[in-house]
Amino acid sequence: MLLCEASDCEGKRIIVTVFLGCHGSYERYSSLQEGFPALEVNIGSVSVSNKTKWDVLDAMIKRTFKVTQLRLL
Repeated sequence: MLLCEASDCEGKRIIVTVFLGCHGSYERYSSLQEGFPALEVNIGSVSVSNKTKWDVLDAMIKRTFKVTQLRLL
């Protein structure tokens, strides 16, 4: 999931977040259940401008996942 943050000089800083849970209904994890909040975790951020191409954005998000995975090892 991508969420916009404050603007920077070259465009927007985008926060990359993931929902932790089992495969299934998104609504099940996006709302409060039995007193527990949704398990959404920020894993990093990327800078995006109106000149950013989709393949570059895809590579930046993949890199964010890889860096997060390395930090968890």
